[in-house]
Amino acid sequence: MLLKTGHKSTKSVWGFTLAELLISLAILGVIATFTIPKLLVAQQNTQRIALTKEDFAMVSNAFEMYKQNNLLTSNSKVAEITPYLNYLQVDTSSTLDGSRNDSLSYVCSNRVCLKLHNGSILAFGNGGSFGGNNTTNMQWFLVDPDGAYKGDSSSVWGVLYYNGRVSTWGSMTPLSQDADGFWNPGNYDPLWFSWN
Repeated sequence: MLLKTGHKSTKSVWGFTLAELLISLAILGVIATFTIPKLLVAQQNTQRIALTKEDFAMVSNAFEMYKQNNLLTSNSKVAEITPYLNYLQVDTSSTLDGSRNDSLSYVCSNRVCLKLHNGSILAFGNGGSFGGNNTTNMQWFLVDPDGAYKGDSSSVWGVLYYNGRVSTWGSMTPLSQDADGFWNPGNYDPLWFSWN
C-alpha cells in the first residue's frame, strides 16, 4: 500500500509501510531458503565433474606417454603410469569415499594413491594387470574429486582399457575383463556425474 503524505507547502511523497517492507523481506527469505542450497549443490557438482574429467584425461594422457616409452603387454599394470602423472605426492594415509551403491571406503595404505595438483586423489588397484590385449581388457582406478573421506560416496570408478580409452564403471563396455575375470557395467556412477 502506498501512502500519500503531504503538507501544504511540500510535494507529495509516496512510500511503503513498514508492514509491506517486512512482508517483502519475509518472502525473499523464503525464496532464498529454497534456492541457495540448490545453487550450492549445483556448484559443488559442477566442480566435481570438472575435476573428475580432468583426472580421467590425465590418466589417458599418462597412459599414452607410457606406451611411447615402454613395451605395453597384457601384464602391464595401471600403476606403472605413475611417473607420467602430474601429482604432488604419494598418499599413504588418506581414506577415500566409495562410489554410488558402494558403501565401502578405500584406504590409501592398501593401494597406490596420488594427491593431484587439483586437490583430488587418484587411487590405483592392488596390482592387477590387463590380462590380455583386446579392446575389452582393462584395469581399474578410483578418483575422489574432493580428496577426503566424507562418507558421501563421491568417488568415481574409472576404467582404463588396453587401447587407451577411459570410461566410468557405468559406461564401460559389457564383458570387459582384467586379470581377475569379466566385469559388466553397474549402477556405480555417482548421481552427480555426467559425461555431457
